[in-house]
Amino acid sequence: MAELVDALVSNTSDANRAGSSPALGTMASCWTYAISSLSANYIYVGLCNDAQARIARHQGGRERTTRPYRPFVVLITEEYVDRTNARTREKYLKSGVGKDYLRGIRDKL
Repeated sequence: MAELVDALVSNTSDANRAGSSPALGTMASCWTYAISSLSANYIYVGLCNDAQARIARHQGGRERTTRPYRPFVVLITEEYVDRTNARTREKYLKSGVGKDYLRGIRDKL
């Protein structure tokens, strides 16, 4: 599972995202992620402080909203330096245009 999350972490070149800079590494980070059900036509977009643990909770059925749709494949995980930027991205991914973008990723898998 950890390898899947690591493999699908998106490009972090955007100035609002945390990169490999030591200064940014010391700041608190926030993650935006999207998962897609393998058993139904369902995409979930979320925001958290620890993407790997949060996705594991979804896979393990410990989240009420996603339990009926397990198992999942990770579509994207994106790390941001603050919650405000992560929330902005989450809102975009939950919009119609954002969902279309995620469906495009899902359909290529």
